[in-house]
Amino acid sequence: MPTKKYYFIRSYNSNLDLSFIQYIELTGEMFLESQKRRIEKVFGCTVMGHYGSMEVNSIGYECGKNEYELFDSTTFVEILDEDNNVLPYGEEGYIHVTSLQNKAMPFIRYKLGDMGKLRIDSAGKRILRLSNAKETQFLVSGKTKLNAELLLEPLYVLSTESEKIIYQIQAEQIGADQIILKFLLDEEIDRSEFARYYMERLDERISNNFNIFIYFIGKMEGPDKNTGKYKWFTSDQNEVLL
Repeated sequence: MPTKKYYFIRSYNSNLDLSFIQYIELTGEMFLESQKRRIEKVFGCTVMGHYGSMEVNSIGYECGKNEYELFDSTTFVEILDEDNNVLPYGEEGYIHVTSLQNKAMPFIRYKLGDMGKLRIDSAGKRILRLSNAKETQFLVSGKTKLNAELLLEPLYVLSTESEKIIYQIQAEQIGADQIILKFLLDEEIDRSEFARYYMERLDERISNNFNIFIYFIGKMEGPDKNTGKYKWFTSDQNEVLL
């Protein structure tokens, strides 16, 4: 998982011989391009993103920003709406999977909780665009419901433009109009400049509807003890979605 790799990177001893590592696969958590580049630099090997689940194992391999080439021979992916209708290519909805190899415990149109959309590439392969949002990963303000991934968009831009790394983000919606953001950054990143950069590139639908409070933390928060995964977004407004 990316979080565990970051723990290693922050305590990395350059005298360690890592030449025996030839390939690293990132799975279980979202990651930024700058984080991926830093892992490649430290370990000196190919680093690829992988999308899968405990229920059906591998679903696809990274082929672009938040995009995954699907393994249609083992797992069939469909996008459904809230009424369980199959959506056409290009429309975002809930990701459902059907295992084509598990004969002991069939999974047919199993809802993962993630959201995304499908497309066909120039080679005729099916590509999944992952939205990085669970059903509960929404910002809610009155009748407005926004994908929490919008909070990550400025980081995607920064991670592409800069070699400096953003180790971790924690986002929490408190009440109907308050968002707390906590960042763990490279020591070389100017905090005030980062905050200005982030707010300038934040989607106006968020900045116009919420009060944003930015804090910088000095150490990483550990993953969930039960799942081993890092949960980057929480909200006390989830019941509003029900």
